Amino acid sequence: MYWKNRRVKVEIGVGKGKSHRDQRHDLKKKVELREAQREVARFNRQ
Repeated sequence: MYWKNRRVKVEIGVGKGKSHRDQRHDLKKKVELREAQREVARFNRQ
């Protein structure tokens, strides 16, 4: 919200969700990170 010439104006923004391609990329990164952490934990246990 802001003032302009003795009036209050409201700015509205519309957000779009991720595309299917972006979602798959993020899931792939999460899986890779989880597997790497699992290997590090397994290495540290021994």
